[in-house]
Amino acid sequence: KPDCEECVKYETELVNLRDDLVDALSAWVIKVEKSHLLKLYSPAKEPALVFFRNGIPLLYD
Repeated sequence: KPDCEECVKYETELVNLRDDLVDALSAWVIKVEKSHLLKLYSPAKEPALVFFRNGIPLLYD
């Protein structure tokens, strides 16, 4: 999302954690912009994190 300070903070933190997530959990961090995934999961608030396990989204409130 353009001009979103909170989005930049989240992205920076995830980039810093990326190697740990890959090594410990085999979890990949992927940045999505202007994707059909955004419409499909339509987070009410941005930034949003969506976790997937075996291709299935894990949705949390």
